[in-house]
Amino acid sequence: MISSVRDLLTARWGVPLSTSPRGPTKVAVALAPVTVLKQDAARVGFIITNLGNGVIWLLPALAELGAVSSSNGIRVEANGGNVTLIWAADGEQVAWELQAIASAATTVLVLPVTIDQGRQP
Repeated sequence: MISSVRDLLTARWGVPLSTSPRGPTKVAVALAPVTVLKQDAARVGFIITNLGNGVIWLLPALAELGAVSSSNGIRVEANGGNVTLIWAADGEQVAWELQAIASAATTVLVLPVTIDQGRQP
């Protein structure tokens, strides 16, 4: 019997999904690279929202891509700019580690969605 959004998601995707056990996370981003999402094979999607006044750049932490910088990354505008990835459209890259830098100290809100290992469908 479906009685919640989680039940609907399980019925739709065939596996139970949940947000991070810690809930949303705020990550401080400045001029030096910082990890905003660690690699996680169970992650099926995420939203990263730039809450601050500085622009941020995101880049998967892959050696062949080099280091994240203002000329090497996905630009996310200040004051609410965001990036959303979901596995059905974006494939395995939703599970990759993401690094970020900012033009000025700022905070990002990270909302990951993962396969819920503790709940049976």
